[in-house]
Amino acid sequence: MDGGLYGECYHNIDPKGRVIMPAQFREILGDKFQISKGVDHCLCIYPLDVWKEFEQKLNAIPDISNPKVRQVKRILIGGSQDCEMDKQGRFLVPQSLRAYANLSKDIVLVGIGTRIEMWDQERWEAINTPDNIDEAFAAMGQYGL
Repeated sequence: MDGGLYGECYHNIDPKGRVIMPAQFREILGDKFQISKGVDHCLCIYPLDVWKEFEQKLNAIPDISNPKVRQVKRILIGGSQDCEMDKQGRFLVPQSLRAYANLSKDIVLVGIGTRIEMWDQERWEAINTPDNIDEAFAAMGQYGL
């Protein structure tokens, strides 16, 4: 991936489950990308090269004797979908993924470097309170930031 995915974009998801991808993200994602379940009930959108590298690392972890690893693979790989943008820059979010992230109308797309997170706007605002943000920054001290 040449450039990074950055920024916060407020959008809508239409009744058919289509989302217009912001132009700033389209250039980096290209026409085809991967969408998967993420932690905290968001969805993650990956450029194909980033997804393939992530999938290889995940598949390299032995799972025969570890039920937690098997479950994570089922959630992330089994729950992912190939996506393609149409000529208007829209893509369809599958119903199963919309249900997982509780996406109905107002959404937020957040570029976090190597992927885009897609959030229900109410949930995004609920986890981004001033207190939560202060706690998150305080916790980063252990990493020297």
